[in-house]
Amino acid sequence: MSSNVKDIISGSVLLVLSISMYIASLGIRKILPFGVSSAFFPKVVALFLAVISILIIAQGVRSYRQEKGTIFKLSDKKVGGVVLATLLLLGFYVFSLEFLGFVLTTFVYLVLQIGVLAPPRQRNWTVVAIISAVVSLGAYYSFYHLFHLILPTGFWG
Repeated sequence: MSSNVKDIISGSVLLVLSISMYIASLGIRKILPFGVSSAFFPKVVALFLAVISILIIAQGVRSYRQEKGTIFKLSDKKVGGVVLATLLLLGFYVFSLEFLGFVLTTFVYLVLQIGVLAPPRQRNWTVVAIISAVVSLGAYYSFYHLFHLILPTGFWG
Protein backbone atom coordinates (compact mmCIF):
# COMPACT_ATOMS: atom_id res chain seq x y z
CA MET A 1 0.00 0.00 0.00
CA SER A 2 1.45 3.34 -0.99
CA SER A 3 1.81 6.23 1.43
CA ASN A 4 -0.79 8.35 -0.35
CA VAL A 5 -3.42 5.59 0.02
CA LYS A 6 -2.42 5.27 3.69
CA ASP A 7 -2.93 9.03 4.05
CA ILE A 8 -6.39 8.84 2.51
CA ILE A 9 -7.42 5.91 4.73
CA SER A 10 -5.95 7.28 7.96
CA GLY A 11 -7.35 10.75 7.25
CA SER A 12 -10.80 9.24 6.67
CA VAL A 13 -10.64 7.22 9.90
CA LEU A 14 -9.55 10.33 11.82
CA LEU A 15 -12.34 12.36 10.24
CA VAL A 16 -14.95 9.81 11.31
CA LEU A 17 -13.40 9.76 14.79
CA SER A 18 -13.47 13.57 15.03
CA ILE A 19 -17.11 13.73 13.93
CA SER A 20 -18.00 11.06 16.49
CA MET A 21 -16.07 12.92 19.17
CA TYR A 22 -17.85 16.19 18.38
CA ILE A 23 -21.26 14.50 18.46
CA ALA A 24 -20.40 12.84 21.77
CA SER A 25 -19.29 16.18 23.22
CA LEU A 26 -22.74 17.63 22.52
CA GLY A 27 -24.05 15.35 25.28
CA ILE A 28 -21.77 16.80 27.95
CA ARG A 29 -23.92 18.82 30.29
CA LYS A 30 -22.97 22.32 31.30
CA ILE A 31 -22.44 22.60 35.06
CA LEU A 32 -21.80 26.32 35.40
CA PRO A 33 -23.90 28.93 33.58
CA PHE A 34 -20.81 31.03 32.82
CA GLY A 35 -17.27 30.54 31.60
CA VAL A 36 -15.81 27.60 29.73
CA SER A 37 -17.86 24.42 30.04
CA SER A 38 -16.59 20.87 30.14
CA ALA A 39 -17.72 20.41 26.53
CA PHE A 40 -15.53 23.22 25.19
CA PHE A 41 -12.21 21.37 25.00
CA PRO A 42 -13.57 18.15 23.46
CA LYS A 43 -15.27 20.27 20.80
CA VAL A 44 -12.08 22.20 20.09
CA VAL A 45 -10.04 19.00 19.86
CA ALA A 46 -12.66 17.41 17.58
CA LEU A 47 -12.69 20.42 15.26
CA PHE A 48 -8.88 20.57 15.22
CA LEU A 49 -8.73 16.84 14.46
CA ALA A 50 -11.29 17.28 11.65
CA VAL A 51 -9.23 20.05 10.04
CA ILE A 52 -6.04 17.96 10.28
CA SER A 53 -7.91 14.95 8.85
CA ILE A 54 -9.16 16.93 5.88
CA LEU A 55 -5.64 18.19 5.21
CA ILE A 56 -4.26 14.63 5.37
CA ILE A 57 -6.95 13.40 2.96
CA ALA A 58 -6.29 16.30 0.57
CA GLN A 59 -2.56 15.61 0.61
CA GLY A 60 -3.15 11.92 -0.08
CA VAL A 61 -5.53 12.64 -2.95
CA ARG A 62 -3.12 15.15 -4.47
CA SER A 63 -0.23 12.67 -4.25
CA TYR A 64 -2.39 9.89 -5.67
CA ARG A 65 -3.35 12.02 -8.67
CA GLN A 66 0.31 12.84 -9.34
CA GLU A 67 1.42 9.19 -9.26
CA LYS A 68 -1.67 7.59 -10.91
CA GLY A 69 0.03 4.19 -11.01
CA THR A 70 -0.36 3.36 -7.35
CA ILE A 71 -2.35 0.21 -6.56
CA PHE A 72 -4.03 -0.42 -3.23
CA LYS A 73 -2.74 -3.67 -1.75
CA LEU A 74 -4.87 -5.48 0.81
CA SER A 75 -1.97 -7.76 1.68
CA ASP A 76 -0.23 -5.14 3.79
CA LYS A 77 -1.28 -6.65 7.14
CA LYS A 78 1.16 -4.65 9.25
CA VAL A 79 -0.62 -1.35 8.59
CA GLY A 80 -4.00 -2.95 9.21
CA GLY A 81 -2.74 -4.35 12.49
CA VAL A 82 -1.52 -0.94 13.64
CA VAL A 83 -4.85 0.67 12.72
CA LEU A 84 -6.80 -2.09 14.48
CA ALA A 85 -4.58 -1.87 17.57
CA THR A 86 -5.04 1.91 17.66
CA LEU A 87 -8.82 1.61 17.41
CA LEU A 88 -8.85 -1.01 20.18
CA LEU A 89 -6.68 1.20 22.38
CA LEU A 90 -9.01 4.15 21.79
CA GLY A 91 -11.92 1.93 22.81
CA PHE A 92 -10.01 0.87 25.93
CA TYR A 93 -9.38 4.54 26.75
CA VAL A 94 -13.00 5.57 26.37
CA PHE A 95 -14.48 2.63 28.30
CA SER A 96 -11.95 2.54 31.16
CA LEU A 97 -11.79 6.28 31.81
CA GLU A 98 -14.53 6.28 34.46
CA PHE A 99 -13.24 3.18 36.26
CA LEU A 100 -9.47 3.80 36.21
CA GLY A 101 -9.55 7.60 36.18
CA PHE A 102 -7.98 10.13 33.87
CA VAL A 103 -4.35 9.94 34.98
CA LEU A 104 -4.00 6.14 35.06
CA THR A 105 -6.02 5.57 31.86
CA THR A 106 -4.07 8.23 29.97
CA PHE A 107 -0.76 6.81 31.19
CA VAL A 108 -1.63 3.24 30.18
CA TYR A 109 -3.04 4.39 26.84
CA LEU A 110 0.06 6.41 25.99
CA VAL A 111 2.46 3.60 26.92
CA LEU A 112 0.55 1.09 24.81
CA GLN A 113 -0.01 3.47 21.88
CA ILE A 114 3.65 4.44 21.73
CA GLY A 115 4.48 0.74 21.90
CA VAL A 116 2.24 0.09 18.90
CA LEU A 117 3.56 3.00 16.83
CA ALA A 118 7.28 2.90 17.66
CA PRO A 119 9.54 0.55 15.69
CA PRO A 120 10.60 -2.42 17.88
CA ARG A 121 14.29 -1.48 17.83
CA GLN A 122 13.60 2.08 18.93
CA ARG A 123 11.36 1.30 21.93
CA ASN A 124 12.92 2.44 25.16
CA TRP A 125 10.30 1.57 27.77
CA THR A 126 11.86 3.76 30.45
CA VAL A 127 11.63 6.83 28.23
CA VAL A 128 8.13 5.83 27.12
CA ALA A 129 7.00 5.51 30.76
CA ILE A 130 8.53 8.87 31.70
CA ILE A 131 6.97 10.66 28.72
CA SER A 132 3.59 9.04 29.40
CA ALA A 133 3.70 10.01 33.08
CA VAL A 134 4.70 13.60 32.34
CA VAL A 135 2.00 14.02 29.68
CA SER A 136 -0.69 12.39 31.86
CA LEU A 137 0.13 14.44 34.93
CA GLY A 138 0.65 17.62 32.91
CA ALA A 139 -2.71 17.23 31.18
CA TYR A 140 -4.40 16.51 34.52
CA TYR A 141 -2.81 19.55 36.13
CA SER A 142 -3.76 21.75 33.18
CA PHE A 143 -7.36 20.65 32.97
CA TYR A 144 -8.06 20.35 36.69
CA HIS A 145 -6.04 23.17 38.23
CA LEU A 146 -5.80 25.74 35.44
CA PHE A 147 -9.15 25.27 33.68
CA HIS A 148 -11.04 23.94 36.74
CA LEU A 149 -12.55 21.02 34.82
CA ILE A 150 -13.69 17.93 36.67
CA LEU A 151 -11.93 14.79 35.42
CA PRO A 152 -12.72 11.18 36.31
CA THR A 153 -10.71 10.06 39.34
CA GLY A 154 -11.41 6.37 39.03
CA PHE A 155 -12.08 3.74 41.67
CA TRP A 156 -9.87 5.40 44.31
CA GLY A 157 -11.64 8.64 43.83
